[in-house]
Amino acid sequence: MKGGKAMGPDGIPIEVCRCLVDIAIVWLTKLFNLIFWSNKMPEEWRRSILVPIFKNKRDIRSYTNYRGIKLMSHIMKLWENH
Repeated sequence: MKGGKAMGPDGIPIEVCRCLVDIAIVWLTKLFNLIFWSNKMPEEWRRSILVPIFKNKRDIRSYTNYRGIKLMSHIMKLWENH
């Protein structure tokens, strides 16, 4: 994942995972295996923050000129791409 992305509800920036590469790989492998075999995803990962982003079209007061961006945990994103 690219750096400089917004943090999700867990408050963990992707740069933390990059700094802890060796430790993170072992830890994430264990975590993902546990999730896979137990068939239970952490409840916290279901949380997200919906942020409206203005499309730069016409009236800023009209909701149709916005699109939603869903901020979620970077670890959840890694799991989805797993």
